[in-house]
Amino acid sequence: MENNVKEYLAFQHGQVRMPEHLAIRKGVTGRLFKNKFMELLTRTNILVPIIVHLSTSSFIFWYGLTKLNIEIPIAIALVLAGILFWSFAEYSVHRFFYHTETNSKFFLSLSYAAARAGRSRSLAVIANQYADREERERLYGEAVEEATQA
Repeated sequence: MENNVKEYLAFQHGQVRMPEHLAIRKGVTGRLFKNKFMELLTRTNILVPIIVHLSTSSFIFWYGLTKLNIEIPIAIALVLAGILFWSFAEYSVHRFFYHTETNSKFFLSLSYAAARAGRSRSLAVIANQYADREERERLYGEAVEEATQA
């Protein structure tokens, strides 16, 4: 944990530079899927999920007020409780699942599998974005190896 903090502070103070292959490149996007339809589904404007979530939440709120006869103060309290619950659940998953330090075989295997799957996905994206043919084959080989070990 201490090493992570030292590395982060070194990066923040400019003592460590971003590797060229990880630098942000505007207008460059990698393919995630070979299937054109699946790839199409990964490309959305930021407004799409916002509109979907707001419209769904608004409908449920309206339904609760009109059809279930929930009073407005109770409905507002339920909305606030839902936001609080979601925030706590999201924080807990990130804090205790993704950043855990444990000796438990069960939790280590879950964290290990999630990390390996994420690394596999990252290698595939990097291969699609930046690599030439030989390097792409090598990165895909590593990605497959990571995926099978996950």
